[in-house]
Amino acid sequence: MRASLPPEVPMSTFSDAQISAATAVAGLVDTELQASAITRVQCCARMAGTFLFRSYSHALSPQAPGTVLRTPVAGHSGPALVGLLETTLQRLGITVDSSLVNMEKLKAGEDEIGFLAAQKLLEPLLTPVKEKHGLSYEAAAQACAVATALLIKKEEKQLDVETAVSRAIYAFIEGSKTVPAPLTQKH
Repeated sequence: MRASLPPEVPMSTFSDAQISAATAVAGLVDTELQASAITRVQCCARMAGTFLFRSYSHALSPQAPGTVLRTPVAGHSGPALVGLLETTLQRLGITVDSSLVNMEKLKAGEDEIGFLAAQKLLEPLLTPVKEKHGLSYEAAAQACAVATALLIKKEEKQLDVETAVSRAIYAFIEGSKTVPAPLTQKH
């Protein structure tokens, strides 16, 4: 299955707080997640999807963590994350050959950290960034999409960019449709 990248998303609607948050998120994922570059990209994109899911999950009936749900909000808002990723990569000087972006590339490597494990590890680190910058869940999802692009840029010499983008797209979808573990309270 070939993924198509949606039209460019204007970054003029992206706030200074989101830019600061994206930089902080990329830094945290890069330094705190002991995994390969492709896994760090994938996990950051999963968090974009998770924050997007949390932006509308209040309207859903409770489900077990890991349950995949089909929701119109994810179908509508998820592609905006992909557009933001593509626009950011373009602005960072990375050209993505969209003919090589496809879901088959997901089979090219191992998933070092599963969805729920990544969410349980990263959400406690990234939620304070969201709160510090006063971001809604949807704005935090967008910041994580930009952070995903920043991670791809940082590792572009070690990554196949189209594989990284393919995994990020899948992770956006996965995160936006999968019930995350409950938020844990800090003591």
